Amino acid sequence: MAQPNFAPIEKKDTVSEIQKLNPPKGWKPNRPGEIPDRVNLQKKDWFGNPGPDQGYALVLFKRFANEIKLDKTEDMHDVKAGVVAIAMKRAAIFGRAPISKDLEFALDKFGFLKEANQDAVAKRRAIFKSAGHEYCKRQEIADMVDENEIKSF
Repeated sequence: MAQPNFAPIEKKDTVSEIQKLNPPKGWKPNRPGEIPDRVNLQKKDWFGNPGPDQGYALVLFKRFANEIKLDKTEDMHDVKAGVVAIAMKRAAIFGRAPISKDLEFALDKFGFLKEANQDAVAKRRAIFKSAGHEYCKRQEIADMVDENEIKSF
């Protein structure tokens, strides 16, 4: 209902004018911690493979835990670290969060989903040894997998 003419209106009760804001200026990822799209990082720098929600690969790994076939000399902690690193790399190459297919690729690549012979077990034991405790080792494992191989799976 409108204000009657005889009722006084205080200044604070009047409608104020609209304040117009300038359009935002352009933006570039130039602050520390921001990663521009598809950065070409040198592998020797151990920057890893940035991608969204990569920690979800750890959750997905639990779904495969009963299917993984390890030798008694292999450590599940090291296998988990190396396999998750490969899965995160695969997901980042496609620009998405990890899915179970990424873990399946990594586990299949090193024969963890089937019974392996002693030669294969010895090779993968050497590859995955101490991966659960060494970041550089996880990066080396992820770098063993070629991008073309990842895309073709």
